[in-house]
Amino acid sequence: MLRRWAVLVGVILLAVISLNAAFASSPAHKGAPVAGQTASVVTTSTHLVVSTEPWHLQAPVSRAVVVPDGASFLILGGLATGDTSTGAIWKVDPATGSAVSFGSLATPVHDAAGAMLDHSAYVFGGGSYSTVATVQALRPHAAVAGTVGSLPSGRSDLSSVTIGGRAYILGGYSGSALEPQILATTTGTSFAPAGELAQPVRYGAVAALDHAIYVVGGVVGTTESAAEETGDIQRFDPATGKTAVIGHLPVPLAHAAAVALGGRLYVLGGRTGSSLSSRIWQINLRSGKPSVVGTMASARSDAGVVVLGQRAYLVGGETTGPLAPLASVVSVRLVTTRTTQRRPIR
Repeated sequence: MLRRWAVLVGVILLAVISLNAAFASSPAHKGAPVAGQTASVVTTSTHLVVSTEPWHLQAPVSRAVVVPDGASFLILGGLATGDTSTGAIWKVDPATGSAVSFGSLATPVHDAAGAMLDHSAYVFGGGSYSTVATVQALRPHAAVAGTVGSLPSGRSDLSSVTIGGRAYILGGYSGSALEPQILATTTGTSFAPAGELAQPVRYGAVAALDHAIYVVGGVVGTTESAAEETGDIQRFDPATGKTAVIGHLPVPLAHAAAVALGGRLYVLGGRTGSSLSSRIWQINLRSGKPSVVGTMASARSDAGVVVLGQRAYLVGGETTGPLAPLASVVSVRLVTTRTTQRRPIR
């Protein structure tokens, strides 16, 4: 009997020792966070940094075609001081602000659209003394952008974006009516219908993101009053050829610039009637809802726009109208910051 009790006591002692050992080796016992202590929490936030470049263009310009060319960009045509179309072409290195004269257009135009296709810069349509259908191309090592073809019809106040080597031409004005048809080209000289805008516009803000094209705002009439502008946010799907209105700005807006940075869509500046805007809108691509996420140092409209890597540039533009274009350049980039905080554990 005594022997059985001794065995039982031994078993109990071994069990207690095992439990104590397990408790001593547990993470909580080794100093795991418990209520009342603090822990380091790292959060990241992304915000826009908007600044005016310290350098200026060689000459003021608005309503120009701006296309990427490696780490530089080309400025083709536009409005020069005095509301006159210019045929000048400049190559600008934004890292230094240096600019080199890069030839001229065969036909000076403004309010045109453009694209870089197969190392050539194309200028589609535009306005001169009247709306033109001319397609001009600056080939590598050429001194003049020659006429290489024409659009199906005259078109000014239009926009263009490029997705995977294919340029899409959207919106515009024939001189008497708005152009609803969206055109596509891979050659710059032959054009095929790709779809239609749900709401035809001119002077819309256009950018491509996630294989879709967004058209924000624009003029919907033959005059440029606030009563004939829209706040519609349209999305065109090149795969289906369908366009839908996915949202609305709370105010009508035209002559603005749109850029895609970091998977986000931003709309900058522009004007409502004669009232300039310095606001920066971000468009929620799922809901179509816009929100103001910042402002530029000064308002401007009708700037050329180009994205190089992780930075966008608004080139020239207007504040008082086409008689006095700007020579300044605004850069826009996304910056991600990391913040470490001590927070109590509950």
